Amino acid sequence: MDMMENDDRLLIQFFEENREEIEDRGFSKRVMRQIPKLSLWFNRIWTAFWSLAGVAFFIHADGFKWFKTFVTNLTGDLSGSFVSLYTSTSISPLYAYIGILTLIIVGCYNAVASEN
Repeated sequence: MDMMENDDRLLIQFFEENREEIEDRGFSKRVMRQIPKLSLWFNRIWTAFWSLAGVAFFIHADGFKWFKTFVTNLTGDLSGSFVSLYTSTSISPLYAYIGILTLIIVGCYNAVASEN
């Protein structure tokens, strides 16, 4: 290991001592300034294309109906499974739904408050 570290140091020292600047009259800087603009433009076009393709597919596949059905089923299943738990006879389904709604509201508030 010591020999490799010594070799690395010698190589670094050699290249630092023999560094040569090539005069290009600002060509390299101009090229480097153009690269981000071109890649940024291409990235925006590519993102817009696939976003539009995704929206078109969502509309074509009747995604709104599917999403509404999914959310409705998920909400019903979660609340139904929560209420079906046997906790005691003093808890009515109404109290369970109010508790779930309270937890959802507090969770949403905390999520919004943490972003600010």
